Amino acid sequence: MRFLLLLHVLDVLACPPGTALPSKRSDPPDLPSPSFQQVQWHRNEMEMFLHFGINTYTDREWGLGNEDPNLFQPLKLDTSQWVRTAQLGGFKSMILVAKHHDGFMLYPTNYTNHSVVSSSWRGGKGDVVKDFTTACQAQGMQTAFYLSPWDRNFFNMTWKPSYN
Repeated sequence: MRFLLLLHVLDVLACPPGTALPSKRSDPPDLPSPSFQQVQWHRNEMEMFLHFGINTYTDREWGLGNEDPNLFQPLKLDTSQWVRTAQLGGFKSMILVAKHHDGFMLYPTNYTNHSVVSSSWRGGKGDVVKDFTTACQAQGMQTAFYLSPWDRNFFNMTWKPSYN
């Protein structure tokens, strides 16, 4: 109590002579408010980031873009198990790397042969992104995707406007 009284006395003494002490505090300044999407993101608290791709089968951290797509053979792929595991861990959203910088795409595309269409897995008709999305929707999990703009498979195209 003495400490608080001392602080108050020092505060009064610090005012120049003739200065009236404020009778009430002013309103706080207007602060920016988060958008609905930002609030939802914060409510998720945790998001699971899934980095699954050709490097899973090459045992390399960084792909070079020249991997044989036929190495991609997720014979026991169970994306529903991924979602169940995430939910057990308290995750409310999952982010799947659909294409990392090695350029290998986990979905069929007409823009490159460095994708699941060039793998014998499911006869070249496999689609990890579709399987993942279907599993997430069925179990009420929010989804997001990471797609690297860098592409070592098309290294000469990556920074051209036509590629982007």
